[in-house]
Amino acid sequence: MVLKSVMASDMDLRPHLLNSVVLAGGSTLFPGFVDRLSVSLQEMCQGSRIKLHSPSSDMERKVTTWLGGSILASLGTFHQLWISRAEYDEHGASIVDKKCQ
Repeated sequence: MVLKSVMASDMDLRPHLLNSVVLAGGSTLFPGFVDRLSVSLQEMCQGSRIKLHSPSSDMERKVTTWLGGSILASLGTFHQLWISRAEYDEHGASIVDKKCQ
């Protein structure tokens, strides 16, 4: 998923993104996750500098995604991205692309 996201971005941004991979959420605490991700990215992106960043404590890493979501939801402009059930029913999944451009 990390590589797919990086490859979907502008070619000039890819080295910067690979140098700034942020690990957040409880799933990143699975034993060996960081090592497996690092090795996989190194193998798939040979010659690129890969740097993984994560909060210093396990507790912080568990709640980082919730904290980010809370900050995003509190932004004054975030309500413009909301999709109502009626909008989704009318336009289908394409409404997501339309609203989030």
